[in-house]
Amino acid sequence: SVNDTVPFSSSARQTSCARPTVVHKINHMPHSYGSTPAAARCDRVEVMIERADTLVVGSGIAGLLFALKMADRGSVMILTKAAKRKSNTRWAQGGIAAAWLEDDSWQSHVEDTIVAGGGLCHRAVVEHVASSAHAAVEELIAYGCAFDRREDGYDLHREGGHSARRILHSKDNTGAEIVRALLAAVDAHPNITVLEHRMVVDLITEGSLVRRTGGLPPAPD
Repeated sequence: SVNDTVPFSSSARQTSCARPTVVHKINHMPHSYGSTPAAARCDRVEVMIERADTLVVGSGIAGLLFALKMADRGSVMILTKAAKRKSNTRWAQGGIAAAWLEDDSWQSHVEDTIVAGGGLCHRAVVEHVASSAHAAVEELIAYGCAFDRREDGYDLHREGGHSARRILHSKDNTGAEIVRALLAAVDAHPNITVLEHRMVVDLITEGSLVRRTGGLPPAPD
């Protein structure tokens, strides 16, 4: 039965001409094995092969959002090393910054960030993140994220380094709320499969060196 198996590794194989393939190696354990060394406790080893159009490793906000975007183009498989609700995203507390009010702007958000960063920030990156923030938060809201509200709109906070109120939050558990909403959307999508407690040990690809060999243009620093 499923309760008698302990999955301990997965190998992900992706080629330029085939769908991503996940190979599971599963140790079948006896019900009672006492202090027997791990290597001697396996009754048998089973190998399972599964395929999907897109393979995602990790069930944090990046992995879940990417899976939802790709699911309209084909099948998606998410691998996560623990339960799907356990990720770094879940522990994020404070909130998300975005220029939200009419008297605020993403350009002001950029300048606040550059000052707070003490000159260490890459302006192009800051401009991209700040100018995209409003749309990104709206996307989360569309997926069901419930940020705290007041009668006149969202309960925006102002935190250190910001010149305006632009922090959207869900009490002090913003990350957990984002994970809840995105997982609900993932679970409801027929093209997405989530495999929990899968530790990826190998990622085998063909064509992964195309940039190094000149197949793709050089990436900017």
